Amino acid sequence: RFPGTHASCSLLANLVFNKYHMNTPVYREMVRLLNNKMNVSRNTVYNWFVKGSDHLKKVLPVLKEKLLAKGAVVNCDETWCRVKVAGKYGKKYIWCMVNKEAKVAVYFYDDGSRGRQVLRDFLGNTEIDALQSDGFNVYMYLDKELVDVDHLCCLAHARAKFKYAQEQGKDADAEYFISNIGRLYDLEEQYRLRHLTPQQIQQERQGEQTTKIIQRIRQRLDKLLADTSGMRGDLMNKALNYLKSFWNQLILYLKDGRYSIDNSLAERTLRPMTVERKNSLTFGSHDGAEVSVVYHTFIETCKMCGVSTLEYFKEFFKAIMQGRTDYENMLPMTIGIKK
Repeated sequence: RFPGTHASCSLLANLVFNKYHMNTPVYREMVRLLNNKMNVSRNTVYNWFVKGSDHLKKVLPVLKEKLLAKGAVVNCDETWCRVKVAGKYGKKYIWCMVNKEAKVAVYFYDDGSRGRQVLRDFLGNTEIDALQSDGFNVYMYLDKELVDVDHLCCLAHARAKFKYAQEQGKDADAEYFISNIGRLYDLEEQYRLRHLTPQQIQQERQGEQTTKIIQRIRQRLDKLLADTSGMRGDLMNKALNYLKSFWNQLILYLKDGRYSIDNSLAERTLRPMTVERKNSLTFGSHDGAEVSVVYHTFIETCKMCGVSTLEYFKEFFKAIMQGRTDYENMLPMTIGIKK
């Protein structure tokens, strides 16, 4: 039996997999257990989840070290959830940070705060090369306090604002920005299909073709901002001001072939949390949210490493039962599961 529970390693692994990977409601698991002559309460199952996550937390510092290794390029995003605190449900936030090269994703939840201190504490004295995010103002301190870290913003967010201006605001000028940003994306797709190295991508991005597109976008931006006739709608004004405000962060991806044109990596990685939000609707406490982010950290890292999530949890829980504490050898990429 797994320490502190009446569950075997295999049973606990399957329960975790079904709940956090397959989004199976706990009451369905209770029915399945009952059909196997196991009368287990909901609270008991949740207590088992807590016991498993407590041991996974001991591995998190090693995983975080890989995530924020010196010279790393990471993507970051956050999403909201509803958590019961002091008898009332409130809006809280879960963060996610991803290192594509290291194949590591780490979720974190600091009592649901979306404040700057959460990000500051998580990064600590990091020596990463770059962090990419959206334009949320919490990230802006990176430009002032982490002067050695390149802060990139997401060009997809800028494009989306012009898309809104075109579709909802019926602004004809939006199409120019949408089409030219689209050309930048076309170039990125060509680099991917040609399997270019980061060095080759950097050379292409700094070449004449990309430079001309960037110049056209900037020239049109300056021209429209100089026009104070008041003929534009609010959505177009917001799109133009967003592009101007974050211009340096939006085009910074041209500097290094490892950098991404947008923050879609973090957004995709965070999506399972939005799915869980729709299925579970709420967390009963801060602790419930913490347990969820721990499991999702290892689930998404397993996905990135091409490792079976179910087999990983089985192997990990078995290693804990054996008394192992060599946590550096108990990560999804080091525990020894065949891909």
